[in-house]
Amino acid sequence: MKRIIAAFILVFVSIAMMGLALWQYNDTQIKYLNEVNELTDTLNSKLDKTSEKSTELETDISELETKASILAKDLKFGQWQSFVASAYSADDPEQGTTNTNALGWDLTDSRFMAIPQIAVDPQIIPLNMIVQIFDKSDLYNLSGFYFTADTGELINGYRVDILVNDRAEALEIGMRKIMVRLVEKGINLK
Repeated sequence: MKRIIAAFILVFVSIAMMGLALWQYNDTQIKYLNEVNELTDTLNSKLDKTSEKSTELETDISELETKASILAKDLKFGQWQSFVASAYSADDPEQGTTNTNALGWDLTDSRFMAIPQIAVDPQIIPLNMIVQIFDKSDLYNLSGFYFTADTGELINGYRVDILVNDRAEALEIGMRKIMVRLVEKGINLK
């Protein structure tokens, strides 16, 4: 019986020591995993802060570029300036147009076509601006607010090209004198 008890104690002590070794191993592993998690959280936090600052800086730079480009030009916010207007339609090889404007908008998408937009010379009016057009004759109902979303080879100086539904409408509008003024900086909807 003493041998059975001694064997039982030996087995029990062996199991206890293996459990202790496993517990120490798991405890070490858990400490290591906790340290890795803490380092990961710290790095993610630093990356988030860096990303936020980067976005803020990009926004600040964009606003400064817009303000600088406007200040360097004759056209000032709220000031009316004389322009020549023509019209164009999207995806017309004869006019040299495609289904994508300078901001990358897909003009086959009705959401983008619903936004009144014009092509401009970015040396005179920056892209991504909201402008107001006044057509004294208002024969073609051109007066209103437009988004400067496109450019064109033939759009130079004080000329804008108004996006219309089709080529026939563009030809009917022809070329006309209008007044334009900058209203505010827009947002890129892409």
